[in-house]
This record gives sequence, C-alpha cells and structure tokens, in this order.
Amino acid sequence: MFGRKRLLPHAMTRRLVVFIIGLALLTCAVVYLVSVWLPEHGVSQVGPVLRVGTLLSRAVPPWPSLRILTPPTSERQAQPYMRVRPFGLHREGLPGLWWYVGSLVSLLILAIMALFLFPRRLGIMARVVRGGWGERALAFAVGLLGYLGIGLLTFLIFINVIGWPILLILILGVYVATAIGLVSVSLALGAAVCQFFRLDDRGPLFHLGVGVILLSLASMLPYLGWVVAGVVAVLGFGVVLWTRGGDTVGWSLDDVND
Repeated sequence: MFGRKRLLPHAMTRRLVVFIIGLALLTCAVVYLVSVWLPEHGVSQVGPVLRVGTLLSRAVPPWPSLRILTPPTSERQAQPYMRVRPFGLHREGLPGLWWYVGSLVSLLILAIMALFLFPRRLGIMARVVRGGWGERALAFAVGLLGYLGIGLLTFLIFINVIGWPILLILILGVYVATAIGLVSVSLALGAAVCQFFRLDDRGPLFHLGVGVILLSLASMLPYLGWVVAGVVAVLGFGVVLWTRGGDTVGWSLDDVND
C-alpha cells in the first residue's frame, strides 16, 4: 500500500468524479444541518462557549495604549460566541462556514505534512487499524490504559512543583502522539472507504484526504461528534503506543542483553 506507489492520484475517472461530487454534497449537507437546521430546531453544539470579545481582550497584550475594557454583563451576553468542538470552533449560522473551512484546511495540511514526513510509519499504523476488530480492540484498550496512566502520572507530577517542566513535555508528547494517531486512523478510514467504492488505487494522499474529511464531518455533529472524536483519539493513541510510533520491531527488551 505504501511501498513505491505514487502519493498523487492517477487520472480522473467517472467513478472518481461521482465520488468527489457525492463527498462535496455530503459536506454541504452536514454543514447546513449543523449550522442552520439544528439550531433552528433548538439543537446546538455541545462544548465550552468562547465569547469573541473575550478572545480579543485576551489576545491583545495589557499595554496601556491598547487596553480593551471588559464590557458589561449585558453586552457580553450579546456578543457573538463560538463553541469548542473536537477539531476546531463552531459558530451557528452560515457565517460559521468559514470556521469549518479553516479548521478542515488546517487539518488537511497538517495531515499531509505528516504523511510526507513519516510515510512508512503511518502506513504501518494504518494497517494495524485496518487489521481486524481484535487488533482494533487491543489498540483501543492500550490507548485507554495509556491515557489513564498518563493522567495518574500528570497528577503525581503536578503535586511535585519540581516536576512541572517535565509535565509540560509530557503534555506536549501526548498531544503529538494523539495527532499522529488521528492521522493514521484517517488514513485507514479513507483507504477502507475508497476500497468499498473501488477507488483503492487512488493512492495514500487521496485516502488521507477522504478520511480527514469524514472524521471532520463526524466531529461536527452535536453529542455524537465528541463520542466519535474520543473513540478515534483513544484508538489512534493506542496504535502509536502499541507500534512504538510505527516501528516494525514493536516493544521488546531483547536489546537489553546486547
């Protein structure tokens, strides 16, 4: 799958054109559903609320010449707000479309960069995700135990003031590992979907784009989006731990005796 095949897709075919049009229509339908139809029927996104004025006041340094006064409570309630969703920010209504586009483009760029930097390792992790329900369940269990263990370790380091620099490194490492795991799951998901539609010869770059778009659309759904993002994050983190970041050797203590 990831040997010497080209990363770029082959020539356009009728099946490919139909698939791309269908994916674009699905994206438009989900965005309209989440941004317009569901809010009109009293269903909104779930997540912390961020006020635009609060974000601006925190972004500007506290210099006397650039001081932004905090508005009264009534004005803060009238300010536009956004909700935090798994892969970005959400704003109800059609103006929130640009937030979706921005978060999707940033996810695609980061995923493509990771694919070109670590093609072999991402390929190994993606094959583990597609290996079967047994391997996926094991990877999910490893990821869940890994998060629980890191949470306990974070608490122990937090109560020890001397270990706070290590805590920052640990949090950054978990964030990077989770992001790489999400890319591997997106690659596996896109490859599976393309295989179902008989487009598995399009190349890893196309598979990755399809997987990222589908995961991003799923994360937009109220309530269900957080569940999907949580399951995918645990699965991806478990795959990274299980394969040591896509290493073919895996976990072993044989080198200790060398």
